[in-house]
Amino acid sequence: MEDHGTLTANGEVFDRNSISAAHKTLPLPCFVLVTNLENGRKLVARVNDRGPFVKGRIIDLSEKAAKILGFHKSGLAKVKVQYLRKMSERLVQKAPHYKKQYEKEMQKRHPKQNSAESRGYVAFFENAQAAKSAASKLRNQGVKNVRLLFKNDRYCVKVSYK
Repeated sequence: MEDHGTLTANGEVFDRNSISAAHKTLPLPCFVLVTNLENGRKLVARVNDRGPFVKGRIIDLSEKAAKILGFHKSGLAKVKVQYLRKMSERLVQKAPHYKKQYEKEMQKRHPKQNSAESRGYVAFFENAQAAKSAASKLRNQGVKNVRLLFKNDRYCVKVSYK
């Protein structure tokens, strides 16, 4: 959950200064009680994204949540995560509808999305050779309008189609 300002899995804009979390399997949105097993600190976090995608990790927390739990400097801590079913069920019943926010954000980021031409990122890479190889494979499979970009310190393979 390090991409401040990007969309989360349920369409919200991620804010590292709010208390939020990412989990691989829990329903979105929901609440969890997170306990830092190293110092006993606890907090209730709102799960609004998917992750972590690193082996051995069970939850990603926002920067603010990590500060409250006392591990923002190290970045990692042993924690216990408890799903708060009743609190989560109330949230779902009263949850605001995120569709308008999501559509507005997507239209801002991809203004041609609803036109006859669409574009999308296929993959992001750390090195240029891997990106070139992926683009070449797409072209060899008949995909047209494949572009290589360098964006946010990563190489991107992007396609356009009509």
